[in-house]
Amino acid sequence: MVKLEESSQSVYRAIVIGVGLYFALLILGQALGVPLAILAAQVVFGLIAITIGSLLYTQSANPTATIAGASGALIGGGLAQFLWLATGEQVFNLLASILVFLGIGLYIYLVWTSP
Repeated sequence: MVKLEESSQSVYRAIVIGVGLYFALLILGQALGVPLAILAAQVVFGLIAITIGSLLYTQSANPTATIAGASGALIGGGLAQFLWLATGEQVFNLLASILVFLGIGLYIYLVWTSP
């Protein structure tokens, strides 16, 4: 049976690998002009945002409004990313970026203000 601590480590490791994969795909796509790599990077971006938002909320012992806001913004950003990929509407791409930046900003605020 896998313990929670071991599970958390494997999830965090997967997130780090996902972030590395995102940047590798993005650089590959931009440098070599590979559209499939850019598309894959966008999918990975959405998955990372949703995963981090979910973990932030579920790993909190006492979710506050700020934690809920950061989680919701990250999850919403990931979902907006997939809406952009599905529809091609640029407003979803902009929304995804704004929500992810908001989620990261709220997370940084939480880290700086926590005792």
